[in-house]
Amino acid sequence: MLVAPDRQFTGSVSGGCIEGEVIANALEVMAEGQPRLLRFEVANDRAWEVGLSCGGTIAVWIEPLDARHPLAQAASAPRPREGCWRLVSLHSGDSWLLDAGSMDVLAALPASLADALPDCLARGVGARFDEGYFLQHYPLP
Repeated sequence: MLVAPDRQFTGSVSGGCIEGEVIANALEVMAEGQPRLLRFEVANDRAWEVGLSCGGTIAVWIEPLDARHPLAQAASAPRPREGCWRLVSLHSGDSWLLDAGSMDVLAALPASLADALPDCLARGVGARFDEGYFLQHYPLP
């Protein structure tokens, strides 16, 4: 979901039931310049009432996007045909763009993540890791 400073947005995170809260938080993130992780939990017996038919939990990562953002920089730079991968620390907001040649970042990560990350990249799947990291693939447009 992309939110502009004038509250205009495109995309969705839940089909409508939490978008208002996400937009309000996105505006705060833009003003503060600091990312944040939101967590919404809905008990199964109330799920239909609020529009989350499956119940459960939704975690939403919100971060400001400007020309300095790693993805904005990657979009304007020559990229490999497979696009790019981004690893984000949900605790600190630090992020790294990864490709086959940038695996030096593994040395700074928890051992369990350093073992799992290459497998995810090889299989072409993103993941949320228990250590508080999120891996996402951004294909070429």
